[in-house]
Parts: sequence; structure tokens; C-alpha cells
Amino acid sequence: MQAFGRFVLKPRGFLAADHPEANEGMRSAARLITGSPALLAREREILESYTDSLAALVATDRGMAADDVEPWVIANALIGLHRALIAYTHRLALAGVENPRIARNLRAQGKRALASLEHGFG
Repeated sequence: MQAFGRFVLKPRGFLAADHPEANEGMRSAARLITGSPALLAREREILESYTDSLAALVATDRGMAADDVEPWVIANALIGLHRALIAYTHRLALAGVENPRIARNLRAQGKRALASLEHGFG
């Protein structure tokens, strides 16, 4: 959980930069991806592949069979968080929010969601 949290909360690419070109680059990328059914489909395919790989890793790490349900549920929850943060980033970028603020909000949203996953939903 901690390693995954470090991965999804680390600013990369345009989010790691604080200058006007990076802000416009983020908005342009968000417009391009969200406006293209083909790119959205490819994004889903990539995230599905990540889910499969993560489920296999969790199963191996926990000494479980590859077809056990638990690793699949864990992987889907974690990649679901990643998927939600990607969509959140796109929404903020398209709304014209500057990258440093997107990065701060993303980190706060991600930390809360990770805490929910780590401590259960109550």
C-alpha cells in the first residue's frame, strides 16, 4: 500500500513542472485524451493490464493462487484509485487549474482515498 501510494502521489511530467508551458501542456494533453475515444480506450487497456499485473504480484506476494479473488479485488481497488486520480487531474486541467494546485489537490485526494483503502471503509 505504501509503495503504491508513493507511486500514484508523485508528480510526474507536466505536473512536476511549474511554468506556463507545462500548464498549457497539461490542458492540451487532457483535451486530447478526453476528446478521443481511441485514446480513452487505450488508456483503459493500459490500466486493465496494470490491474492484471498487480493482481499477479499481490497473489505471489501473499502466497495465493493466481485465481484467488482477494488479489484481484486488491488490484482493482488500487488501480481504481489510480484511474480516479487520472480523471480528477483531467477535470482540473480542463477547468484551467494551474499545475501546482492540481498537484496539491491530487495529493490530498489521493492520501484520503489511500487511507480509506488502508483502514477499511468502516
